[in-house]
Amino acid sequence: MARKKKNDAGGIIILIAVFIVLVVIAIATPVVIIIGYLYNKIKESEIRENLTGTMADFWLTDGEKRDFKEKVSKLSQVKQVIQQANNKGEQAGINKNQDGTFSARSKVGKELKATISKYEPIKFNLIEYLQELQSLPISRWEVFNNYVRNSKSFLLSFCSWCAVLAYYSVTLGKQTIFEAIMPYYALATNFFRDEGSRLPIVDGDLKMVAVATITAIASYFLFRIIFSNAAEKYSPKPEVVTLENIDAY
Repeated sequence: MARKKKNDAGGIIILIAVFIVLVVIAIATPVVIIIGYLYNKIKESEIRENLTGTMADFWLTDGEKRDFKEKVSKLSQVKQVIQQANNKGEQAGINKNQDGTFSARSKVGKELKATISKYEPIKFNLIEYLQELQSLPISRWEVFNNYVRNSKSFLLSFCSWCAVLAYYSVTLGKQTIFEAIMPYYALATNFFRDEGSRLPIVDGDLKMVAVATITAIASYFLFRIIFSNAAEKYSPKPEVVTLENIDAY
């Protein structure tokens, strides 16, 4: 019997905790939507001020272009050194280890292995850095695109939330905006009120809050999919940088 009472008490505590979490989510949803919209809209506007609507908007700067070309030239030189070492080793008939490196038993093999070991990390770092520069314009555009799609999604999500409240306000006979949002205020403050001062929550209020919250959250993610490339309205998505197109913009 004692164990059953303990389990029942644990179940009640879990239900109360779940209810509190759901209430917090419901109350926070419109606040997060409004703050999210304002933040992303401000960031979007700051970037849009300097856009020309061309591929040059997020392209490499002159300094980045020079750096790219220098690194490409350096990579070519490093690859040439490695290739020459490999050719020299093959021509000398130097055996290779299981990992593909030259055997260091001979003086030549030891020198070639040291040369390749020195330049392979340089080659790797150059390739990695060049790949970052190649995708840098796209990365910049995607940051802007994320601000645009978020601002649109938050705005329409807020409209969806308002539409649900408007529908239920008519259905439940609410006369003013204050009456429509009163259930949110009641849910947020009743927990801290004594029984005599708690605000009333009429039939249908909890359903209205639940539907409005689910609709707002679902519509936000839906609109993020719909506006996946929303920034294309203001600036085209850049190409991957290559030596052929680096000076085109």
